[in-house]
Amino acid sequence: MAKNKPSTEPNWFAVNRSLIESDLWQSEPFTKSQAWIDLIGLARFSDGFGYKRGIEIPLKRGQLCWSEVKLSARWSWSRGKTKRFLNDLETKQQIVQQNTNVTTVTSIVNYERYQPYSTANGTANGTADGQVTVQQADTKEECYKEKTDNNGKKNKHSSEPQEATKPEDAVLTFPTNGEVKEWHLRQSKLDEWAETYEGIDALSICKVARQWILDNPTKKKTARGMSKFLGAWIGREINSGRGSQVKSLFRKTEEKIDVVV
Repeated sequence: MAKNKPSTEPNWFAVNRSLIESDLWQSEPFTKSQAWIDLIGLARFSDGFGYKRGIEIPLKRGQLCWSEVKLSARWSWSRGKTKRFLNDLETKQQIVQQNTNVTTVTSIVNYERYQPYSTANGTANGTADGQVTVQQADTKEECYKEKTDNNGKKNKHSSEPQEATKPEDAVLTFPTNGEVKEWHLRQSKLDEWAETYEGIDALSICKVARQWILDNPTKKKTARGMSKFLGAWIGREINSGRGSQVKSLFRKTEEKIDVVV
């Protein structure tokens, strides 16, 4: 039996990544098993990038760049407990931690065992016996609805633009180039930036970036590249010293609007 087809095994089940973003999942301090599942869910499903203090960090499939501080806050643990837990996982050869001058990159060992590219039976839309294959997005803020044919396979010959699936926690919508014509900025991503860049109003900065895109439609990015684009934009604002001024600028503008009304 191929290792990338675990759906026929009785000890395997599919979990949608939206679970680890739900209020229920984060409603109380994590158990160790919950934290382990969380690490798998936070890891990249495909090669890409992460960002720390505006610095782009290349990540391979099965890797994440969450620091002990961020994980401690997410799991409602002390930093000491988080450190001991991660070291224990590394001792058991479940993860590999690589420290850089920016952050720690964590690799899930045998990631393919937990998150295969495909399952043994069925397609992205399901099988005749009712089983459903969970298809993960590359990152938790990049969730797109693909155009499919009657067999549930991606229709590579369709020239129609694909519509983006709007998440419940979407706060801003950006026009994009490519097959997917819209990209939605999620509250979970804003919370991540707010934790990384203390004192910065990430939402206001993203509003400025969105207006720039609207004013310069030829400079639109692809949906897949939007997170990288906004992360770099925020980094430039911080480096220029303007980041902390954006919030006050928006507040003054809103006050003037209230007065006029």
